[in-house]
Amino acid sequence: MGFLLGLIIILIAMLVIGVEVKVILGIVLGIIGLIIVFMTVFFIGCGVVLLGTKKCSASFSRIGKKGENGFERAYYTIDGCEYPNAFPCEVAFRGMLYRSGKETVVRLSEKKKMVFDKNAVYASVAGAVISPLLCIAGVIVMYYL
Repeated sequence: MGFLLGLIIILIAMLVIGVEVKVILGIVLGIIGLIIVFMTVFFIGCGVVLLGTKKCSASFSRIGKKGENGFERAYYTIDGCEYPNAFPCEVAFRGMLYRSGKETVVRLSEKKKMVFDKNAVYASVAGAVISPLLCIAGVIVMYYL
């Protein structure tokens, strides 16, 4: 929220100084483009990690933070070892998605020491497909502006 407020103040200051609206729009579109590129790299990276995982049966154990800072993650137990989920846990349907002791199939990355539950797999695959399409669409939009 603070970031958005700071961005709005900077944009207003640029208008007061006399920067053209077309330049400001170009800067905003450039920032959005960079965000899309970083998302694409992130999701393709998740897809590459997913290729090196193996399917395992796991049981949901708890929800907690990995360290002091960061998002809450679901933790799964596989053969007595606890592994964090690759993505933060869902907030909206937490009671339905994460049930203690419930057996589920996850993708285990032993190298990264984390798991991809069904939600993380779906998000990674969807992001790896949609993000490059957004990059292409962004290039097309920038070409015609």
